[in-house]
Amino acid sequence: MIKTVHRLAGILALALAGFAFSPLSPALAAGTAYSHTSGSHAAKSDPTVCTTGSSDGNVQTCIGWSISGTHINYIDGTAEVINVGRTIKVCIHSSLTGTIKCNPAGYIYVSPGGHIAVDWSPNSTEPSADYCVRTWRQNDDGSDTLIGEVCTLT
Repeated sequence: MIKTVHRLAGILALALAGFAFSPLSPALAAGTAYSHTSGSHAAKSDPTVCTTGSSDGNVQTCIGWSISGTHINYIDGTAEVINVGRTIKVCIHSSLTGTIKCNPAGYIYVSPGGHIAVDWSPNSTEPSADYCVRTWRQNDDGSDTLIGEVCTLT
């Protein structure tokens, strides 16, 4: 129910802003940020976008950036634990090349109110692609689950 309300609120906000979209649409304009897990989008003028993804509101994944066309100054990502501690990692990912970089410690236990971060500062022209911040939770059996993803297009 909460996810549905969150998704509807995002759709309503975008409709009021004059956007038409599909959450996974490849036709989004360059510089648009979106979340695969919440269906929310934000224009490039909003340099930080967050989602709680499939974490039931427990982990907030955020992306921040400085991008002009295909020139990327930086992309940074954070994962903040809200209610219940989790063993997580946060990574920057490209739709063309896969994982670019993860937080230096890899999986780490994060207590409520704590966060981990990753940053990538190429300060160069990079291939046009989806660039995403992904938060992964390590499960008790050692496997992992993607619990948050938010992206920007170049």
